[in-house]
Amino acid sequence: MSYLKIAVVNSSSFGKKFKNHQIKLNELGKVDYFNFENNITGKELAQKLRGYNIIIASVTPNFDKEFFINKDELILISRHGVKSIILCKSF
Repeated sequence: MSYLKIAVVNSSSFGKKFKNHQIKLNELGKVDYFNFENNITGKELAQKLRGYNIIIASVTPNFDKEFFINKDELILISRHGVKSIILCKSF
């Protein structure tokens, strides 16, 4: 598997209760944590997350149409704390 860039967005609790999740992510690639304002535009959010292949996000910010139009190299986006996953493209 190729080396991935993973962004954890607006989640202060990811990996704290289930530390194994954090360990697994680190095995997949580089993990960085971000905190964005809730009202950030989709275009600005896409620019700030340029180059990240996987995004794990809390309920904010809003990943709108403008985000997906402007986002590069996205494979997977998942909401932390919710059991739903949006697959953007296959590996």
